[in-house]
Amino acid sequence: MANVFVPFVGASARDVEQLVSTPLEQKLSEIEGIKHVYSTAAGHAVLTVEFTVGIERQPAIVRLYNQVFSNQDWLPAGVGVGQPLIKPKASTTCR
Repeated sequence: MANVFVPFVGASARDVEQLVSTPLEQKLSEIEGIKHVYSTAAGHAVLTVEFTVGIERQPAIVRLYNQVFSNQDWLPAGVGVGQPLIKPKASTTCR
């Protein structure tokens, strides 16, 4: 598992959901080995990415970083959305 935090200071939960969480969920769901993506929205977006059991951690996290940072055009420009922060959860394999 890993969490992706995206700050959006001053935004309503609805704006965070519509402008950040939903588009990013769609991008993250395209990653090979993703089982599910959960998200919350309240002044920032927190997306939890759950990988399929048995997926090796390092390649999975690399795919996650690549997907987030090679598709930054999903971030709306000029509205205050901050840089995504990816925090992998410790494990040798994703469970």
